[in-house]
Amino acid sequence: MPFYTRATMPDTNVTFAGLPLRSPIVIEPSGTVLSSATARSAVEAGAGAVCLPPLDGERLNHRSDPDELTEHNLDDDGRRQSLRIVRKLNTQAYLDEVDRFASALEVPVIAPLQCERRGNWLAIAEQLREAGAAAIELRPQVEEMARTMRSDQIEKAIVRITASVAGRIDVPVIVRIPVGSLGSIGLVQALGDADAAAVAIRPLDTMRSFDLGGPTLRPTADDEAGQRAAFFSQLTACRALYRRVAPHLALRLPERHDAALTEALLAGATLGTLPVDGEDPRAAQDAVDRIQTTTDGWLRQHRMSSLFDARGLLSESRLTSSLENS
Repeated sequence: MPFYTRATMPDTNVTFAGLPLRSPIVIEPSGTVLSSATARSAVEAGAGAVCLPPLDGERLNHRSDPDELTEHNLDDDGRRQSLRIVRKLNTQAYLDEVDRFASALEVPVIAPLQCERRGNWLAIAEQLREAGAAAIELRPQVEEMARTMRSDQIEKAIVRITASVAGRIDVPVIVRIPVGSLGSIGLVQALGDADAAAVAIRPLDTMRSFDLGGPTLRPTADDEAGQRAAFFSQLTACRALYRRVAPHLALRLPERHDAALTEALLAGATLGTLPVDGEDPRAAQDAVDRIQTTTDGWLRQHRMSSLFDARGLLSESRLTSSLENS
């Protein structure tokens, strides 16, 4: 094994959705909270960007004080007004949070957004940009749409939402979609035509597992085997999309698989999003460090000077696992 100095270490800089990042690791909280200490620890360990918890219906409607703007004894107009006030206060609180993170961190901050009304996407995205978000990640409510819409209607709705924001705002727009039928080449190409700079492919909220009792549907597993299976479905989609679509690709990494980023890059992803405990700075730092160390070690072992040398190798071959490149 040759001796590597800082000057000869593999180059891990990437450009994702037009954003120059010092590494292909983006952290996001596995829950609804991300402390500033956790974000700083992850960045110090080498994270290239930070993805905040989403601004969604749950956050917009949250009431920290049960007596705040109570709806008791209110008529319908009063309840609607109460809800509008709560949402306005929560939106401002989130914008303040974006501003704090953007001001404190030396890496780009990505703000995820999920709106219930089509007309709100652009207005709130513009507010997030003004608060300091370097990119906006749109998260269409695919699971809610699936209850009343066909898959082709869902895809058209996602493209319409994307077109209503991307190209009309002065920051890159990323669109998060689930793997599977909604990860088709046609959909991702359409998102690119709608000016989406990148697509983040996430696992389905439910996955099919097989055991001796037959196939069953279950929530995405917390165990390592379940996470690995869900991640493999993302890898398969990424391999199919690589070099066939314009937008950059990102995969959500499993929490307990240190070689996951290497496999994501080999499949054609530009980066991997690492879920971390948003309230545990040390755990986040360790997770980023392990992923980065494993990736750097793989590149050195295969005498690759940069991530560009590795990206897409899995997609351009018949291989099914990075282990076959060892």
